[in-house]
Amino acid sequence: ETPADPPGFQHPPERIDQAPRPVIGRIQGAALGGGAGPIAVCDIAVCSAEATIGCPEVRLGLVPGVISPYVVRKIGESHARQLFLTGERINADEAFRLGLVHRVVGGDEAALDAAVQECVDQLMNVSPEGAERAKALVHNLSGKSGETARRAARKAIADARASDDGREGTAAFLEKRKP
Repeated sequence: ETPADPPGFQHPPERIDQAPRPVIGRIQGAALGGGAGPIAVCDIAVCSAEATIGCPEVRLGLVPGVISPYVVRKIGESHARQLFLTGERINADEAFRLGLVHRVVGGDEAALDAAVQECVDQLMNVSPEGAERAKALVHNLSGKSGETARRAARKAIADARASDDGREGTAAFLEKRKP
């Protein structure tokens, strides 16, 4: 919240980041400034080979304040420094190399749509509860290491095993059938 924000206001990247269900980003064209933030919080980001991404705020004497925590978390401090300080635009292949996007798709819009649909189809084959728990686990482990991370992971698997979906999934696996 900033002084100009109403109480309880969440910036769009935060809302996407905190969404319990998986979020797939479809990136096409230019995603500059605030447009880079949503990419950094998508669980799966599929990008057109022609897309460009950047944080040009510094060219205007500004900083990418709202999106910076998400971009830094996604690509690391070193890469964020370069992008934030230079204001440069990067192409889709560089965004992939940095870990900002997960997949780069060449071709037309139909090819991009097909790649996004593949991701949707993959997610349709997982337990919704399991996906929510997995996403929460990643958030919970972020910034943790050692015994703290191991404890959090053990608790997550114990809670998942005790859930209805976890019990059904385990039974189905042992019985060699689909849950």
